[in-house]
Amino acid sequence: RFAIYQRALQRLGLLHGAYLRCHPNANAETSIRKFWTVYTPQVGDILPTLDIEDDYDHSCRLPVKKRISQIEKMIQLVSSRIGGQKPIIYTKARVWSELGNPAQFADCPLWVVDYHSSGEPSLPEAWSSFSFWQFAENRRGNGVQGTYDGDYFNGAEADLQAYLLRK
Repeated sequence: RFAIYQRALQRLGLLHGAYLRCHPNANAETSIRKFWTVYTPQVGDILPTLDIEDDYDHSCRLPVKKRISQIEKMIQLVSSRIGGQKPIIYTKARVWSELGNPAQFADCPLWVVDYHSSGEPSLPEAWSSFSFWQFAENRRGNGVQGTYDGDYFNGAEADLQAYLLRK
């Protein structure tokens, strides 16, 4: 379905990209290789996003060091494929805290998930600001079949260029 959605967004002239829902027990190389079979990065796409969700919190039996190593490897693999640019990390402050607040990823743009804040989102300690904020899920609106998430870009339209794939 990804290819269908991607073509529809291209026809509409809307910015788009792809994300990988990461799993801590998966092999980093295998996960990224599979990601590239579904998504081919193109100049002008939003940077690929690594989705680090609740699977990475304290309920995961894998040692924290191994989870962090896996994230590090995935970032390296994605970055090498997209010309050295860093992928976006999509996560929650709570999940990042339960990983020990690793600071070595702070050079990746942050897409923070926080459905409870009304002013500014709660950020993982490693970041002092966010690039994107997912503030709501399961929204409904005119012209949209099904539900969508509410997201906010922390900048002006011209600032989006920094989050697009370059040559």
